[in-house]
Amino acid sequence: MTTDRRSDGTFTSGPKRLGRPLGARNKIPRDLRELVLSTAERHGQDGAGKNGLPGYFDRLADERPEVFAGYIAKLLPRSIDADVAVDGGTVELTIVTVPQGFYFLPSSYEADPWLYAQHEVDAMTAIRQAARERAEALKRKVMPGGDEAT
Repeated sequence: MTTDRRSDGTFTSGPKRLGRPLGARNKIPRDLRELVLSTAERHGQDGAGKNGLPGYFDRLADERPEVFAGYIAKLLPRSIDADVAVDGGTVELTIVTVPQGFYFLPSSYEADPWLYAQHEVDAMTAIRQAARERAEALKRKVMPGGDEAT
């Protein structure tokens, strides 16, 4: 068996490759993906096709959030190019499903880590704004001209 090599030792190009083109997907996974998506679309939100594929995923998120989170994890990039300083050890990232219309408060609120509805967030924001305004008014009353000193 003879092998054709260039003067630098690398192989010369051989015969054209047979089979699927480079970058083409395997037929079985592609067909399986289409089958899974069409089945989910047929079942929908109520098992009878209501709202199609989005309805199916809405129901999955409500009833099986851990499975839904697995789908989301598969969609996220495997790596993110970011500057992060870690002092060794393990970094833990937790992904939590949050129902629409609910929020975690920012850490500046120094509140407990519970979910809050929009009207609760609005009420707390209003309370904090009123307290801030009251404190600033008291500061101006007790220390007139204090703003110029700072």
